Amino acid sequence: LFLARSNGHLPDDLWLPMISFNSALLPERFLYAVGFTLTAAGIVLSALFANAYFLPLVEDQHKCLSTTSFWAAVVAAVGLTWQAVIPIQANVKDVLEGKGTIDMQSQVHQIGAVVLFLGGFTHCICMDILLWRSKTLPALAVSKQLKLVLTIAMLAPFLIAMIRHPASGIEHKIDLDALSWGAVGQWTMVLALLFFVASYQLEFNQDQVVGGAQQSRGEGGRENPNEN
Repeated sequence: LFLARSNGHLPDDLWLPMISFNSALLPERFLYAVGFTLTAAGIVLSALFANAYFLPLVEDQHKCLSTTSFWAAVVAAVGLTWQAVIPIQANVKDVLEGKGTIDMQSQVHQIGAVVLFLGGFTHCICMDILLWRSKTLPALAVSKQLKLVLTIAMLAPFLIAMIRHPASGIEHKIDLDALSWGAVGQWTMVLALLFFVASYQLEFNQDQVVGGAQQSRGEGGRENPNEN
């Protein structure tokens, strides 16, 4: 955001840009691609850890929810990587100033963002239901409440954030002030999703999860007596 603003890559009247506007030009394009790709890798690693040591603790009747939440997190990570490596078009400033039009690259970029948010929504909703219904998952009450609040924060601004984005093609006339308010919704959605994933540390620190991971590592490093 700072780099895009200081390099003159954003209109002066746009007081808060959509996140993807920071991917249009170098040097911020490089940081955008690397940062979000690494974030996606972190989401996948978190999902894999949960799938190995946390979700197996759930009751059989909730296995469908746990499986859906896992794969939804993977889909969200794919969408995050997608929109990171296929940035918005380089002349997005011209589009915002009415001097250009949205091209196919920006539309493909926006599809990646939609995949991210739909995967994220599905994951968060499934996990909220799972944590509140399950009697065996080691989840603190404060963690369940926090995740519910973050899910609401993700869902609430979805329509305004998507409609206001110029790559959606819904609005033909771009109002920079309205676009900035749409950006508030988008930033809220992304931050809520990232904080939701980060909050899994509260579950991963529980004794049952830590013990399961330690036991797995111990068994993996133990020598097989049949080999001698």
